Parts: sequence; structure tokens; C-alpha cells
Amino acid sequence: MAPKLNILTILIFIVFLLTGPSCKKDWLNAKPDLALIEPTTVQDYQSLLDNTFVIAGGNSINFNNNQPSLGEISGGEYFVTAPNFGTLTPLEKNAYLWSPDLYNGSDNYSDWQWAYKRIFTTNVILEGLSKIKVEDETEVSSFNNVKGAAYFFRGYNHFNVAQLFCQPYDKASSKKDLGIPLKLKSDVLAASYRPTVEETYQQILE
Repeated sequence: MAPKLNILTILIFIVFLLTGPSCKKDWLNAKPDLALIEPTTVQDYQSLLDNTFVIAGGNSINFNNNQPSLGEISGGEYFVTAPNFGTLTPLEKNAYLWSPDLYNGSDNYSDWQWAYKRIFTTNVILEGLSKIKVEDETEVSSFNNVKGAAYFFRGYNHFNVAQLFCQPYDKASSKKDLGIPLKLKSDVLAASYRPTVEETYQQILE
């Protein structure tokens, strides 16, 4: 019986060690210095657009990198020689050949993912700017420039996704054909839906 008792005692002690000590609530709720990761000024939001805003860990937000390429790769105004074709990635080969399945089961939809990352950034900018009251006239121009650029890039990235991932605009069917998800808020939990092609392009223009 003694060995069994010892094992039981040890197990209870281990469970106590794992569950007994509780973390302080204040410690769990502690946040890092938000000044390091959260933009707050017009200049900060301009830096996001310039791809120079640095977040925690020294990583920059790649706003201007990784622009869509599938449209160019699958363009019909050029050809690739056999030696050069052999150096392409599977996705590039499939796009060049207009294969029915570009991704071959991969979930690396870079033209989709990076576009929506940029759209997310523009939404962060627009929401942040809405909280800033510009009183200095010298800053009004910078404020308007950042705001206008954010609207442009949001529309531009929605346009690029629409060019690649939904039906071409056809006035006769645009109110029936499905468009792309329009993300107009930075909240990643906000519900998404697919509007029509007509609604997609109307939002892009707006």
C-alpha cells in the first residue's frame, strides 16, 4: 500500500503545482507600451502608407510590397522560353498556362492575402484619422493627403482583387454576378458577405 500512497501523493502534488498558483489578473491584462505598436498621429499613418512604420520586434508593415502579379503573369502579350519556364514557381507556371487550378491545393493565395492586408491597413488609417482633430492649419494638408491616399489604396486594392477573383463587369449581369468581399472596417471579426459585381465597383468608385 505504501508505494501506491506515495504515487497518489506525488500526483496530487503535481496537480496542485499546475493548478494551484494563479496568475494575478492585473498581470494577465497587462499590455505592452502601445506607443510602440499603435499609430496615433498623422505622421504615423503616413508612415504606414510609406511602408516605414515599425511595429514591435522591429518588423515593418509591408504596405507597398507584394503587389498582385497573376494578371501580368497570365497576360498574353509575351512568351517565356523553355529554360526560363523551368525556373518559375508552380503558381507562376499554372498562371502562365491558364491552368484550371492555379494553386494545386495550396492555400498561399498571395494576390488575395496581401491585397486584404493592405485594405486592413487603410481601414486602420481611416479609423485612426477619424479620432484626430486637426487644429493646426499647417497640418490640414498632411491630414487630407493621408486620408485621400488611404481611400485611394483601399479602392485600388479592392479593384485588383475584383480583376482577378470575380466575373468581369458586364452591365447586363452585373447586378446578379457575385463580386468580392468588401472590407470597410478593420475589425477582423466583422461579418463579411459577397455583394454583386455592381456593388463592388460602386464601392471602388466611392
